[in-house]
Amino acid sequence: MCKLEDEGLRTDEIFNHTNYKDQLQVRFFYLEADSKAGDSILITTPDGVNMLIDAGIKDAGEQVIGYLKKLGIEKLEYVVASHFHSDHIGGLIAVINEFDIGEVMVNEMPYKSSLKKKLDEAISAKNLNVQFLKAGDTFSVTEDVIVEVINPEPEIVIPEGVIPEQSNDFVNNHSTVMRMTYKNNSFLFTGDIYDQCEKELVEKYSDKLKVDVLKVPHHGSDTSSSNEFISAVSPSVSVITSNASFSMDRYKKYRNQGSDVYITGIDGNVLVLSDGEEISVVTEKDRVGSFLK
Repeated sequence: MCKLEDEGLRTDEIFNHTNYKDQLQVRFFYLEADSKAGDSILITTPDGVNMLIDAGIKDAGEQVIGYLKKLGIEKLEYVVASHFHSDHIGGLIAVINEFDIGEVMVNEMPYKSSLKKKLDEAISAKNLNVQFLKAGDTFSVTEDVIVEVINPEPEIVIPEGVIPEQSNDFVNNHSTVMRMTYKNNSFLFTGDIYDQCEKELVEKYSDKLKVDVLKVPHHGSDTSSSNEFISAVSPSVSVITSNASFSMDRYKKYRNQGSDVYITGIDGNVLVLSDGEEISVVTEKDRVGSFLK
C-alpha cells in the first residue's frame, strides 16, 4: 500500500468519487518505488467516462489498480500508452488484465521489448480495439471533452543507424502529445518529449500550445522544458510526475513564468479540477519547509 495513504492527509478527498462528479477531474498519481516509477494520469469526465494515460513501471501496476478501485472504477473507456518505455507501460499490463477496457490508444513506433510483447499479448487476449494516434487526429471523449493529437508525426521515419530500443531521445520525442479541452479550459499531456520535439511543436502550433494545465515533459528533467516551450505553453498549473529526481532549474523556470508547480513526489497525488471555466487543485500532502516556495 502506498505510504501516502497511511499518512492519511487529504487522501480521502483526493479519491472521493462523488464530491467532484460534476467537474472534469484529472488525477496525477503518486507512484512509489525505490527507483523512477514513471507516469500515470487518470482523466474522469463529468459524464463518468475514464481515460488512463500510462501506468508507471511494472511494480506500480498494483498501486494504479488500487487507486482506480478506490475511486470505484470498473471500466476504463480509454487506455493510452504515451510511448513504450517501461516506466509508462509496465503497469498497464496488470491494469488491462484487471479492468473492463473500451479502447487502447498507442502510437505506431516500432518497438521491441519483453514488456511491449506482454502488453500486446494482454491486449490480444481480451480482443481489445487498438487505435493508433498521430498528429492531426481529433476525438471526443464526451461531447464537451475534446482531444487533439499533436505528436508524433503521421509517419514515424526511423533514421539510418537509429535503433528505437537503444535511443531514448528518439522514442521520447515520439511520445503521444495530446491537447485536451473542456469548455474554456485546456490541458496538455506531453509524455517524455525532449526540447528538440518541443521546438518543433512551438514552430508548428505556436499560440495553440497555450493551455491552463501542463503535464511537464519527461518528469521535470533538464532534457526538456526549454524557455521557448514554457513561454508558448504558459500554463497556470504545471504538474511534474516524479517520485525521484527532477530539475530545480526547470521548476524555477515554470515558477518564474507564473505557473503554480506541483510535484507528485512531494505533494503526493494531485487532483486538478475544472468546471469548464476555472481550474482548482487539491494536493494530498502539505509541503514542509520552504525550499520549493
